[in-house]
Amino acid sequence: VIHQRVARRVPGALFVEVAPHGQPLVELRNAATGDAIIVTPQRSFGTRGEYHSVSLTQRPDVTVEVRRHGQESEFVLFDPKYKLVADDEGSGTPVKADVDKMHAYRDAIRGRDNAHVVRFAATIYPGQSIWYGQEAAALGAQPERPGAFVDEARSALRRVLGVTTVNVPMGAADEA
Repeated sequence: VIHQRVARRVPGALFVEVAPHGQPLVELRNAATGDAIIVTPQRSFGTRGEYHSVSLTQRPDVTVEVRRHGQESEFVLFDPKYKLVADDEGSGTPVKADVDKMHAYRDAIRGRDNAHVVRFAATIYPGQSIWYGQEAAALGAQPERPGAFVDEARSALRRVLGVTTVNVPMGAADEA
């Protein structure tokens, strides 16, 4: 853990802090390779800059940036919406506009030479997960199945990172 803005310890207490929009919440770095993962809430991708939008400013709720030594960054984006289109049986599907937004993020956000840098974008909603190929999804987050979302998010991160496991020790924030 290089930096974190999730929590801070004071004698006898632990305070959870909300990071300002666009400021990194957590930065993790592999000491051996120098590779880094940076999690940022409300990161803005304007129409200029190294990482930019080719159309309008894009601002996903959670941006996970993967920086590998000597390579362009790759991004995993999550945008919780917690709404669905209900059907007669009481289940539902994600709202089309929310899924379309994931495709817009994936296609609009670019890097150097306008290269595609978003490897995965997902809306989060209270239904069953639906994958739209390997790069976009509506991930289910349901109170009665709390581990399902974590498993799906890990799966997406594994693909981007090219690893078989993704594990962050629960005590990492305490050590920072």
